[in-house]
Amino acid sequence: MPGPSRGTWGLPWQSVLFLALLAAQLGVVLGLRTRLLTRENLFLPLSVLASVLLAAAALYVPFLQAVLDTEPLGWTGVGLAAIAAITAGTAARLSRTAFHKETRR
Repeated sequence: MPGPSRGTWGLPWQSVLFLALLAAQLGVVLGLRTRLLTRENLFLPLSVLASVLLAAAALYVPFLQAVLDTEPLGWTGVGLAAIAAITAGTAARLSRTAFHKETRR
C-alpha cells in the first residue's frame, strides 16, 4: 500500500492538513478567551497542550503513523500549521469584539 501522496511543495498534504486544521481549531479556542490563564477554567490550557502533544504523537510515533496514515512533517509543514493557528486565533479575537456593542460607563 503506497504512502500518502505529496502536494506541490513535496509535503505530505494529508499530514499538513491534519495539523493545520487542528492548529486552527486550537487558535480559535485560544482566540475566543478573554484571558488565557484564569482560575475559572484551569483545564483549557492543559487540554490545548494535550491536543498538541497528541497531534505530535500522531505525526511522529511510528505505530500511530501506520494506524492514522500520517507522515512526519519538517519545519515547512509545522510552519504552515503555525500560520493557520495564528490566523485563526487572530480572526477569533477580532470577531469576538467586532460584533458586541460597547457599553459606556
